[in-house]
Amino acid sequence: MNERARMKEPERENWELERANKILKSAAAFFGAELDRRDRNCAIAMSSKNNELDSD
Repeated sequence: MNERARMKEPERENWELERANKILKSAAAFFGAELDRRDRNCAIAMSSKNNELDSD
């Protein structure tokens, strides 16, 4: 491996790691938002169910 290739290798690895990090951050944000949405829907459903039970 020549000197230039050895110098480029860490730059390429860094680029790949930064790209993977961006993808993982986006995925975490997406799934976090999905879980928040589910939690809100579950809380609304449980609240509605409790209201139904209270009115009986």
